[in-house]
Amino acid sequence: MSRNLGITCCEFCEGQMRLLEAARPITKEECGVYFSTYEGMLVANAECRDCEAEYLAWMTWPSPTPDDDNETRIRDLSFRSTFNDEPAWRDLPKYRIIVRRYRKPMLASLPSGATDADRMAEASRNQDLELLSEQNENNGQGWFDHFLKHPYYVKNPEHR
Repeated sequence: MSRNLGITCCEFCEGQMRLLEAARPITKEECGVYFSTYEGMLVANAECRDCEAEYLAWMTWPSPTPDDDNETRIRDLSFRSTFNDEPAWRDLPKYRIIVRRYRKPMLASLPSGATDADRMAEASRNQDLELLSEQNENNGQGWFDHFLKHPYYVKNPEHR
């Protein structure tokens, strides 16, 4: 077990952090018996923008730019109530985040003399057509309809 997670995004859903307060020195209540080691460290309460899991953000000092007092100063995280890399019940996410990812080639076959501008234009056109096609085919909910056809939900419709 370590004090920090070694990341600056959410452990559960990889979401971005939202600071809930300005950077301040860590308190003895937050780090308990480790206070002598971490005394003077700047921290701020933070939460994931997506799932709202609770963290204690370890802040950089001094700030990278004079006017910068936001999430770019986060250098590490720990769970807020335990001050380590293992969450307590209240640190856990409030929402389940579902992300659908799939990989498709971006570029169609282009002539060997195609320029970078031609390739970028083709990639943009392909992406726009793919999004439009997906919206038309699925009416925005095709993935969810497919999910509900899973044998578990067919046998247990009350769990839908």
